[in-house]
Amino acid sequence: MGLNRLFMRAAAKNAALTMTMGSSGYQYGYSRYYANYGEIEGELTHDGKAVTLVMLCYYSGYLDLAFNIDGITSGSYNVTVNVTELDTGRTGTITLDAPYASHIPGFYVSPDKVPSDLSRFFVAANVGKKYTVELIFN
Repeated sequence: MGLNRLFMRAAAKNAALTMTMGSSGYQYGYSRYYANYGEIEGELTHDGKAVTLVMLCYYSGYLDLAFNIDGITSGSYNVTVNVTELDTGRTGTITLDAPYASHIPGFYVSPDKVPSDLSRFFVAANVGKKYTVELIFN
């Protein structure tokens, strides 16, 4: 199990996304749901299926995470989100259970208990900065 987890971490690092912080009002991050802001470069896969980040944004104390996995329309995933600021190397991490939400459609979670090491990135002063985003499926 430990080796498998280590392999998944290595695979995720090799397929990390690069997010350019965007904003819409007081929402910061990346979204292609409801409002379009921020940019994403790169590709992710899980179990050989394409993973598409739909939303990683923060506002009013909530972090919205939404993603699709090609061909999967039910269930839930336990996922660790690692965000690294490219300029400084500072990181923020949160682990979440993301159930499938048909209204997105995709896997979606919106916790209000977001560690400060992660929420500190999602502010107006960081719009335009680049961040590495890793989704590690546990």
